[in-house]
Amino acid sequence: MSRFLNKLPFLVFFQLLFLFSLAKTSYAQVVINEFVFDPTNDQNEWVELYNMGTETVNLQGWQISDKLSSPHVHSLDSLGSIPSDGFVVFEYQSGDGWLNNDADTVILRDKRG
Repeated sequence: MSRFLNKLPFLVFFQLLFLFSLAKTSYAQVVINEFVFDPTNDQNEWVELYNMGTETVNLQGWQISDKLSSPHVHSLDSLGSIPSDGFVVFEYQSGDGWLNNDADTVILRDKRG
């Protein structure tokens, strides 16, 4: 019996390791691929997103903004989803723009924030 008790921690460890290996963890792999912040000739500012993952990503609840403090936050719900290895473009339709033209940060947030 004591031989079994000595091996018990190892058995429990390997059982937990096996169980965790069965769990499927899926993280969206959507990145900002390209953007235009100071367009010319009455064009709009836009941000292109790329899905590097192997599964389609639903953009419901996702947001894009221009800075951390007092950001201009825009919902990406209207873009639908991005297929695996696919692209989608968020285009800001207003003439005055939402990105700063001197220095800025583009922030992409999924539905978890």
